Amino acid sequence: VMADFGANTCIQTHDAHAFYSAVGKAIARTLGKDLMFAGGQKCSYTTRHTSHDDDHGVPGALIKDPKYSDQKEIRAIWLPTGVGEIAPLIIQCPEARQYCSPYPKQIGSA
Repeated sequence: VMADFGANTCIQTHDAHAFYSAVGKAIARTLGKDLMFAGGQKCSYTTRHTSHDDDHGVPGALIKDPKYSDQKEIRAIWLPTGVGEIAPLIIQCPEARQYCSPYPKQIGSA
């Protein structure tokens, strides 16, 4: 997977609950409003080319194309508590670093 992104290092989260909590606080701080954590869940790898009436049993935010299934991605979702613009957001969250470490296997290592 790292080669797909042109990366030679991967970061692993060793305390997902604390990591999500720190990131959620940083998002709320950046937006200036409270959020509700909807959870961290595995992505479902299925086609997006379906009818809007189809129920895959998972939110659309968790659907990825089957060609990415080797990524085994987990996505965290926060819901706003009020109405507002939905747009990409860059946050600063140095406090989340303590819950992460480099993944031991790197490209080119045995």
